[in-house]
Amino acid sequence: MNSPKKYSLSFTTGSLFIKESVIFAELYLKLADWQLVRDEVRTHNLLQQRTLISARKVSASVIKRLKCLSHDELSYLVDATPLERGYLLWLAACLDYSFIRDFAVEVVNEYFIQLKPQISYDDFDIFFNQKTLWHDELTHITDSTRLRLRLNLFKMLKESGLLSPQNTLQSVLLSPPLATLLSKRHTSAFEIFPIFHRDIQTWLA
Repeated sequence: MNSPKKYSLSFTTGSLFIKESVIFAELYLKLADWQLVRDEVRTHNLLQQRTLISARKVSASVIKRLKCLSHDELSYLVDATPLERGYLLWLAACLDYSFIRDFAVEVVNEYFIQLKPQISYDDFDIFFNQKTLWHDELTHITDSTRLRLRLNLFKMLKESGLLSPQNTLQSVLLSPPLATLLSKRHTSAFEIFPIFHRDIQTWLA
């Protein structure tokens, strides 16, 4: 049996980068080249970062995630409502980081289907510990890194509108156009959200 692909765990800083992602997406739709987008952002300091190093880190993270989205998804992102932007950038984070995707499917979606209304830091810790059985790379990170991963993951969930400030799961509210757009991937694209399967069929009917 092949070993599972190693988790990338580079989401220890920032969160969904909603404001920054819209800036990058708008530029990419005009320039159609991520390097030109990066140069434009750097030249005009569009991210308003205090240091060049932090600007480079944010740029790298945002571009890496946005590259996971299709051209149609990027176009939708630019004109989307704040809530829908959160959904699309949660999708981008899940596509970029399989650790986040697995947590979304195995904890967020599963808990919602089972009518468990809340998730906690303990749920993250249980998930993390279970994954160490298959992902040896998790056993080598420091406690401080693990805490940052947990903090940022919960921050992403709240910024995406999927988790309340009290850590209560909030049902996803997809508009028909966004549901149709996501369905172009696969119905599994919906499994990263707190959602009932019957609702997926209703939106796509």
